[in-house]
Amino acid sequence: MIRFLTLSLALAVMAAPAAADDEGAIEHRKAVYQAIGGHMKAMAAIVKGKVAHTGDLTHHARAMAHLSQASGRAFPEGSDFGETDAKALIWEKPADFAAAMKRFQGEAANLADVAAKGDVRLTAGQIGELGKTCKNCHDTFREEHTH
Repeated sequence: MIRFLTLSLALAVMAAPAAADDEGAIEHRKAVYQAIGGHMKAMAAIVKGKVAHTGDLTHHARAMAHLSQASGRAFPEGSDFGETDAKALIWEKPADFAAAMKRFQGEAANLADVAAKGDVRLTAGQIGELGKTCKNCHDTFREEHTH
Protein backbone atom coordinates (compact mmCIF):
# COMPACT_ATOMS: atom_id res chain seq x y z
CA MET A 1 0.00 0.00 0.00
CA ILE A 2 2.83 2.41 0.84
CA ARG A 3 4.46 1.65 -2.53
CA PHE A 4 1.17 2.41 -4.30
CA LEU A 5 0.80 5.73 -2.47
CA THR A 6 4.42 6.63 -3.15
CA LEU A 7 4.02 5.80 -6.84
CA SER A 8 0.74 7.73 -7.02
CA LEU A 9 2.29 10.76 -5.37
CA ALA A 10 5.31 10.61 -7.68
CA LEU A 11 3.06 10.44 -10.76
CA ALA A 12 0.96 13.34 -9.51
CA VAL A 13 4.03 15.47 -8.92
CA MET A 14 5.36 14.64 -12.40
CA ALA A 15 2.01 15.49 -14.02
CA ALA A 16 1.58 18.78 -12.15
CA PRO A 17 4.12 20.78 -14.18
CA ALA A 18 2.23 20.08 -17.43
CA ALA A 19 -0.94 21.67 -16.07
CA ALA A 20 1.01 24.47 -14.46
CA ASP A 21 2.81 25.12 -17.77
CA ASP A 22 -0.49 25.59 -19.63
CA GLU A 23 -1.78 27.99 -16.99
CA GLY A 24 1.62 29.64 -16.86
CA ALA A 25 1.46 30.21 -20.61
CA ILE A 26 -1.75 32.19 -20.20
CA GLU A 27 -0.29 34.21 -17.31
CA HIS A 28 2.82 34.88 -19.37
CA ARG A 29 0.76 35.93 -22.39
CA LYS A 30 -1.31 38.34 -20.30
CA ALA A 31 1.84 39.86 -18.80
CA VAL A 32 3.44 40.32 -22.23
CA TYR A 33 0.34 42.05 -23.59
CA GLN A 34 -0.02 44.21 -20.48
CA ALA A 35 3.56 45.34 -21.02
CA ILE A 36 2.81 46.06 -24.69
CA GLY A 37 -0.22 48.09 -23.66
CA GLY A 38 1.82 49.99 -21.10
CA HIS A 39 4.45 50.95 -23.64
CA MET A 40 1.80 52.00 -26.16
CA LYS A 41 0.12 54.22 -23.55
CA ALA A 42 3.45 55.76 -22.53
CA MET A 43 4.35 56.51 -26.15
CA ALA A 44 0.92 57.98 -26.81
CA ALA A 45 1.29 60.30 -23.82
CA ILE A 46 4.67 61.46 -25.13
CA VAL A 47 3.62 62.09 -28.74
CA LYS A 48 0.44 63.85 -27.61
CA GLY A 49 2.56 66.22 -25.53
CA LYS A 50 1.07 65.11 -22.20
CA VAL A 51 4.59 64.50 -20.87
CA ALA A 52 7.92 65.92 -21.99
CA HIS A 53 9.87 62.67 -22.06
CA THR A 54 10.51 62.58 -25.81
CA GLY A 55 13.91 60.98 -25.22
CA ASP A 56 12.12 57.96 -23.77
CA LEU A 57 10.39 57.17 -27.07
CA THR A 58 13.37 55.14 -28.24
CA HIS A 59 13.30 53.05 -25.05
CA HIS A 60 9.59 52.31 -25.40
CA ALA A 61 9.94 51.60 -29.11
CA ARG A 62 12.81 49.15 -28.55
CA ALA A 63 10.80 47.46 -25.82
CA MET A 64 7.89 47.10 -28.24
CA ALA A 65 10.15 45.47 -30.82
CA HIS A 66 11.42 43.00 -28.21
CA LEU A 67 7.94 42.33 -26.82
CA SER A 68 6.59 41.72 -30.32
CA GLN A 69 9.04 38.83 -30.56
CA ALA A 70 7.89 37.45 -27.20
CA SER A 71 4.25 37.80 -28.26
CA GLY A 72 4.89 35.41 -31.13
CA ARG A 73 5.71 32.70 -28.61
CA ALA A 74 2.85 33.54 -26.24
CA PHE A 75 0.23 31.24 -27.78
CA PRO A 76 1.54 27.67 -27.42
CA GLU A 77 -0.68 24.64 -27.93
CA GLY A 78 -2.70 23.96 -24.81
CA SER A 79 -3.10 27.62 -23.85
CA ASP A 80 -6.50 27.99 -25.51
CA PHE A 81 -8.54 27.43 -22.38
CA GLY A 82 -9.39 29.18 -19.14
CA GLU A 83 -9.43 32.92 -18.61
CA THR A 84 -8.15 34.14 -21.94
CA ASP A 85 -9.50 36.47 -24.60
CA ALA A 86 -7.70 34.50 -27.31
CA LYS A 87 -10.09 33.09 -29.92
CA ALA A 88 -9.83 29.45 -30.95
CA LEU A 89 -9.16 30.80 -34.45
CA ILE A 90 -5.52 31.33 -33.38
CA TRP A 91 -5.02 27.57 -33.18
CA GLU A 92 -7.52 26.69 -35.94
CA LYS A 93 -5.79 28.93 -38.51
CA PRO A 94 -2.18 29.10 -37.36
CA ALA A 95 -0.87 30.39 -40.72
CA ASP A 96 -3.28 33.35 -40.62
CA PHE A 97 -2.30 34.11 -37.04
CA ALA A 98 1.40 33.78 -37.85
CA ALA A 99 0.98 36.25 -40.73
CA ALA A 100 -0.77 38.76 -38.43
CA MET A 101 1.97 38.31 -35.84
CA LYS A 102 4.67 38.81 -38.49
CA ARG A 103 3.03 42.11 -39.54
CA PHE A 104 2.98 43.22 -35.88
CA GLN A 105 6.63 42.29 -35.44
CA GLY A 106 7.59 44.12 -38.64
CA GLU A 107 5.79 47.32 -37.65
CA ALA A 108 7.28 47.13 -34.14
CA ALA A 109 10.77 46.81 -35.65
CA ASN A 110 9.99 49.77 -37.95
CA LEU A 111 8.90 51.76 -34.89
CA ALA A 112 12.23 51.13 -33.16
CA ASP A 113 14.08 52.28 -36.30
CA VAL A 114 11.96 55.43 -36.72
CA ALA A 115 12.12 56.35 -33.03
CA ALA A 116 15.91 56.05 -33.08
CA LYS A 117 15.98 59.01 -35.51
CA GLY A 118 14.52 61.26 -32.80
CA ASP A 119 11.68 62.76 -34.85
CA VAL A 120 8.58 62.76 -32.64
CA ARG A 121 6.21 63.47 -35.54
CA LEU A 122 7.52 60.55 -37.63
CA THR A 123 7.50 58.32 -34.56
CA ALA A 124 3.87 59.25 -33.90
CA GLY A 125 3.00 58.19 -37.44
CA GLN A 126 4.71 54.85 -36.99
CA ILE A 127 2.95 54.33 -33.67
CA GLY A 128 -0.27 54.74 -35.66
CA GLU A 129 0.86 52.11 -38.16
CA LEU A 130 1.72 49.74 -35.34
CA GLY A 131 -1.67 50.43 -33.77
CA LYS A 132 -3.38 49.38 -37.00
CA THR A 133 -1.72 45.97 -36.83
CA CYS A 134 -2.78 45.64 -33.20
CA LYS A 135 -6.39 46.52 -34.06
CA ASN A 136 -6.48 44.12 -37.01
CA CYS A 137 -5.21 41.26 -34.87
CA HIS A 138 -7.56 42.08 -32.00
CA ASP A 139 -10.55 42.32 -34.36
CA THR A 140 -9.75 38.90 -35.80
CA PHE A 141 -8.18 36.88 -33.03
CA ARG A 142 -9.36 38.35 -29.73
CA GLU A 143 -12.72 37.90 -28.03
CA GLU A 144 -14.53 41.15 -27.52
CA HIS A 145 -15.95 41.65 -24.07
CA THR A 146 -18.36 44.31 -22.98
CA HIS A 147 -17.68 45.18 -19.36
